[in-house]
Amino acid sequence: DELDDVAPAEEAAQASNGKNHTENVAPAPVDKTWSLPEESLKTMPIHVAVARPRKLADVVDKVVPGEFWGMEFPFSPEMLREWGPVWLTKAMHTTGVLPKDNEVLRFDR
Repeated sequence: DELDDVAPAEEAAQASNGKNHTENVAPAPVDKTWSLPEESLKTMPIHVAVARPRKLADVVDKVVPGEFWGMEFPFSPEMLREWGPVWLTKAMHTTGVLPKDNEVLRFDR
């Protein structure tokens, strides 16, 4: 059935012949797959020296330090490949997800 992959609000709109009557439909559940627990968020460093941009155009295609760790961050797969395992090792050491006695040696793809 084509409605199987449709969010509840969209399903209701389709069921009403395309009319958008979603005010009585429960909101779609929030996917928390990638959400961090509240306690983890409290331990995240915030690099205060980084000012948030006022416009998206101010940062599009620009390498700038990240908000949490203060590290420059690649914004495309090509950049990640170019910066390579050395950058990924540094990032993972900085965030604490990779022990200092370990490193990324290569990308397989």
